[in-house]
Amino acid sequence: MSKSNDKDLSGNASLLSQLSELQDIERKYGRETTAEFLKNGLERLEVNVTTEKAEGFLEIAQTLQNRDARVGYIVKDLEDRTAKAAAEISNRLQQPSYSEEDIFDDELEEQD
Repeated sequence: MSKSNDKDLSGNASLLSQLSELQDIERKYGRETTAEFLKNGLERLEVNVTTEKAEGFLEIAQTLQNRDARVGYIVKDLEDRTAKAAAEISNRLQQPSYSEEDIFDDELEEQD
């Protein structure tokens, strides 16, 4: 395994550890107080966020950890499907006998 991969893995482990620690703090002090702690900690790193944004981050982090949400896979799948559709449209437009109207007509027929 290369050193850059090792660094990525340790960074991911560190992030998961920090998220877990934030959840422990949230359980002890509540979301609003934890969000304020997070906001103040980020300000020390010269990252300015509102308490509301910090609360939103905590909510998303908790959702991802508790539900094992596969958001990354869903987004990647949508990106792949979009790229495939864009490539198909581009290929069709490069065909001399095809126009944009033909492509959209074909898409409408597929939806019916």
